[in-house]
Amino acid sequence: MPGRKPKQKGNRVERFFVKLFQDYGWKARRMYGSSGRSCGLDDEVDIIINEKEPNEVYAQVKSKKKMPQWMSLKNVKWLLIKEDREEPLIMMRLHDYLGECDRCYNEGKE
Repeated sequence: MPGRKPKQKGNRVERFFVKLFQDYGWKARRMYGSSGRSCGLDDEVDIIINEKEPNEVYAQVKSKKKMPQWMSLKNVKWLLIKEDREEPLIMMRLHDYLGECDRCYNEGKE
């Protein structure tokens, strides 16, 4: 059973992501007890981004002391991942993603 310190770390990282999204002008909030069940959602949901908006996103937050070397983004902007018989995934730096979203939003206003 996880102890107090891992739970505190998880809460701290969730708050970090909520603040980061809010700093970019997005609505974001943590789920009570780090569980979507508190809002009638799946247990895996840790934060909701743009709640009750057409672009609402449910996110699970993970924190690792050290990422595997193959997940490094030192020399590339995107990491594309494909599990057998599953949808492909993309991994990129969050600041890059939010910057692109901001750029696309502002181009749409012109």
